Amino acid sequence: MSIWLSSSIMESWQYDMRDYDGTGSTVKYPDSTIEACHYIRMVFKLPLRQTQGFIEN
Repeated sequence: MSIWLSSSIMESWQYDMRDYDGTGSTVKYPDSTIEACHYIRMVFKLPLRQTQGFIEN
């Protein structure tokens, strides 16, 4: 299955700069990435954890 995303979303999928505060915090994602994942979830009617697995592969 192929999903085409705009180049602007792919360029800013994750924030490059990450604050290491010693707590082991997770990677921060910009709003555009979260919205793209939400649209994928709505289109394919996936539960949250299945959507997470879908975008990680």
